[in-house]
Amino acid sequence: MPTRPSAPPPAPSDPTNPSPSKPFSARSSTADPSAAPPSGRLPIPGLSPPHPRLHNDAVRIHPFILFDLDGTLIDHFAVIARCYRHALSSLGCEVPSPEVIRRSVGGSMEVTMRGFVDAERVTEAARLWREHFEAIFLEELTLLPGALELVSVLHRRGCRLGVLTNKIGDHSRAICRHLGLDPFLDLVLGAKDTPYRKPQPEFSRLALEKLGAHPDEAVLIGDSPFDVDAARAGGFPCLGVTTGTHTAEELRAAGCSGIFDGLPALAREAYGIELALAPAAPRP
Repeated sequence: MPTRPSAPPPAPSDPTNPSPSKPFSARSSTADPSAAPPSGRLPIPGLSPPHPRLHNDAVRIHPFILFDLDGTLIDHFAVIARCYRHALSSLGCEVPSPEVIRRSVGGSMEVTMRGFVDAERVTEAARLWREHFEAIFLEELTLLPGALELVSVLHRRGCRLGVLTNKIGDHSRAICRHLGLDPFLDLVLGAKDTPYRKPQPEFSRLALEKLGAHPDEAVLIGDSPFDVDAARAGGFPCLGVTTGTHTAEELRAAGCSGIFDGLPALAREAYGIELALAPAAPRP
């Protein structure tokens, strides 16, 4: 693990930073954890046990922030579901409903496919899936609300940002370029970039190493228990959003340090940032 680096200085002219001289300091809070949740924070019976460095609503700003991709920054589910339908129907297998597919994804495609076909057909099903995905992966691709705004503000504050995903790395980088995320990211690490995947600890540790981060300075933002496990394996907390594959209760049970109904709520409650959301515009 690299020597712990100093936090990068904040951008001096960021109007969204109420305390530019202390961009990474903890937000103090005396909130009663049994009280009604802040706007955007989902009401969950019994708060999940917080990470040792996060206490109730006092979620400190970390200078190194990793994001999951699908369901966290982008909505790519329509294409993913099309690929499962193509692969399974080509093999004459039963095609599950979109909801069943949605609840099954989050880890690697091969792991998900094992739930739909016999073990001896997984390799062929995965090949069919990949071939179809390669042809259509830039279709039906959208940013989730607040994604571009949040990464741009955090980048201006001097945070180092990365994407940690089980999607193939080359595809992930192409998607980030296509959607305009790339200028704000210091790292996009995905499948086939290394032998590892979430939630293997080597994958999380490699992401920190490439960012020059210590676990005490990092946080992962994601939408599934795989993200929680990946963060735990790397020794840092996970903040969850319910814009992807799993519910608030599932994220709570997995051990998320905070759960939000989307990136705008997370930005507001965890980082003190009120995002100015641009109207969604279709991409050509």
